Amino acid sequence: MGIQRIKILLQYGFFWLLLFISCRFLFLMYNFPKTSELGLLEISKIFIYGLKLDISLTGYLLFFVSIILSVTFWMKGKILAKLLTYFTLPLLFFFIFIAWVDVELYKNWGFRIDSTIMLYLKTPKESLASTKVWFTILLLTLTFATIWLSIKGYRRYIEPKWAKAEKAKWYAFPVFIFVAAIMIIPIRGGVGIAPINVGTVFFSKKPYANHAAINVQWNFLKSLTEMNINKVPHLLEPERAKKLVEQLLTKKDTLQTQLVTPSKQNVIIIILESFTSNVIEPLGGTPGATPGFTQWSHKGVLFNHMFATGDRSDKGIVAILSGYPAQPTSSIIKYTTKTEKLPHISKVLKSQGYSSAFYYGGEINFANMNSYFVSGGYEERITLSDFPKKDLNSKWGAHDHIVFSRLLNDIEKSDTPFFKVMFTLSSHDPFDVPHKSQFDGLDWSSRYLNSIHYTDRCLNDFLTKAQSTEWWKNTWIILVADHGIMYPVSTLNNAPEKFKIPMLWLGGAITVSDTVVSSTLSQTDIPLMITNQLGLADSSFQFSKDVLFGGRPFAYYAYNNGIGFFTDSTGFVWDNSLNGFIGEKPATKETEEEGKAFFQEVMKDFSSK
Repeated sequence: MGIQRIKILLQYGFFWLLLFISCRFLFLMYNFPKTSELGLLEISKIFIYGLKLDISLTGYLLFFVSIILSVTFWMKGKILAKLLTYFTLPLLFFFIFIAWVDVELYKNWGFRIDSTIMLYLKTPKESLASTKVWFTILLLTLTFATIWLSIKGYRRYIEPKWAKAEKAKWYAFPVFIFVAAIMIIPIRGGVGIAPINVGTVFFSKKPYANHAAINVQWNFLKSLTEMNINKVPHLLEPERAKKLVEQLLTKKDTLQTQLVTPSKQNVIIIILESFTSNVIEPLGGTPGATPGFTQWSHKGVLFNHMFATGDRSDKGIVAILSGYPAQPTSSIIKYTTKTEKLPHISKVLKSQGYSSAFYYGGEINFANMNSYFVSGGYEERITLSDFPKKDLNSKWGAHDHIVFSRLLNDIEKSDTPFFKVMFTLSSHDPFDVPHKSQFDGLDWSSRYLNSIHYTDRCLNDFLTKAQSTEWWKNTWIILVADHGIMYPVSTLNNAPEKFKIPMLWLGGAITVSDTVVSSTLSQTDIPLMITNQLGLADSSFQFSKDVLFGGRPFAYYAYNNGIGFFTDSTGFVWDNSLNGFIGEKPATKETEEEGKAFFQEVMKDFSSK
C-alpha cells in the first residue's frame, strides 16, 4: 500500500535526522574545551538552528528515495529493501567518515570541512605528516566502529520495515512524484525568496557556536558543487602580477584632501539598491528621476566617476564594508570560511568605541548575508523579522520609508559615536512600490524609474529630518549604490556604463559643500577612505586605495565571466570565455597589464582564503 510506504519513508527521514543530530553532538563532545565555554542556552540554540540544514539535507535524501519509490511501486518488499539498502549504506559510510574527519581537522583549521580538503588528497603522505600514527589508527577505529553501529541500527530498525512493505497500486507513482516535488520546501529551507545557506544557522557572536550549528555533510557537498568555478587565472607571471598590484596600491604617508572633520564622527552608510548613475541627473542621468539626490548633491561631496565592483548586492556589500573586490563567477559572501577572514570597517570602528547596527527591510539570510554581518560583529541586525506584519507589504519585506523611519528613531536613542548601515530594497525588481510618479508606465524601465523616484523621496525625507537634529553636526553620511543595472537604458551586462554608480558624502561632519571629485574610484576604496578621513591608521583593507590620499585612480569590476578595468584616461573589458577583449583595447600596454594583474591577484587571494 502507498500509505504504508509513506509512513516508512517518514521513519527513514527521521533516521537520517537523528544521525545528523548525533554528528553535531559528536562535534561538541570532541571539541569539549570550547563547548564548555558556552552556556546551556547557547548549546540549545546550536541544535535548534542546526536543524535547518539537517532538515535540508534530509529533504535531499527523501527526494531521491521518493523517486525510487515512484518507479518501484510494483516491487515486492524484499527487493525494495535490498535496493534501498544499496542506496543507504554507502551514504552512511560517507557521511560518518566526513563527520569524523571534520571533528579532527576543525581543531587545526578552525572551520568546518569543505572542498578545501580535496587539495590535500593529492599528497596524503604530507597531509598526515603532523598526525601521530597511533592517533590516526585510533580515529580510524572510532570511525569504522561508528559506521558499523549506524549500519547495524539501519538494518535492525529500517530495513525490515521496507522488507515487509506490500506492493503498492499504480497510483502510488504520481503520489511519490508529488512527495518528491514537495521536498523542495525542506531542501530550500521554506517557501521564502531566499534559499537556505550556511549563514542561515549563524546566530551567535561566537564563531565556534555558529560553526557547531553547521551540518558538515551539507556544507561539504555544497562546496563540492562550487569547486571549479573560481580558478586563479594565469594572465601574467605571478611575481610580475604581484609587483604591479603593489605599485597600484602603494599608499601615501600623508592625507592630501581632508573633507571630514577628523574626530570621532558618527558614520552612516546608506546602500541604495540599484542606483545606477543613469538615474542621477548631475551624473548625466534621467532628468527628474532622483530630484532629492540632485538637491543634496550641492550640499556635500559628489564623486562622479565611481564604479561598482560587481553586478549583485552581495558583491557590493562586501566591497563597501570590507573593501573586497568581486569575482566573476561567484561571490565570497557565499563562503563563510572565507568571509570570516575578511576585514570589516565595523570592527575597525568598534575598536575605537563605536556601536554598530545594520538595517534592512528584507530577509537577512538572502545571499548568505547573515553570516557576513555576524562575522562583522554588528551588535544589532534589524531586518525582516523586526518589523510588524502590517509593514511587510512588499515582495521583499518592508518598504524603504518604514526602514528609514526605524533608522531615524533608533539614532535618536543611540549613544555616540555610532556606525550604522542601511540597505534599501524597494528599488529591487519587480519594482513594486506604494508610489506613483511621472514614470508610471507598465514597462520595466518605467517601473524601475518609479521605484527609484520613491526611494529618492524616502531618502530626501530622512535627510531633511536628520538635518534638524542635534546629532547631524557630528555625523558623516555616505550614500552609495550597491550596483548598477541595465535600466532605464538598455545597457550591456559588461559595459562600464552599467557599473557606474553615484557616491555622495553629506552631514555636518563634512567640511565642504557643492564639491565634485572626478577621480576614478571603486566601492572597495570606501573602508580605507573612512579610516583615513577619521585619522585611523589601518592597513587591513589590502585591495583599497584612497585617491584623497594620493592613491592611483582606477577601478576594477567583475561580470559573468569577465572583468573591466578603468583609469581616468583609459580602460578595457576582458572576457575570460573568449580570452580576449570586448570592444577597444586599452590605450597603453601598462594599463592592460595592471588590470590583468589586479584580477589575477584578487582571485589568488580569494582561492587562498
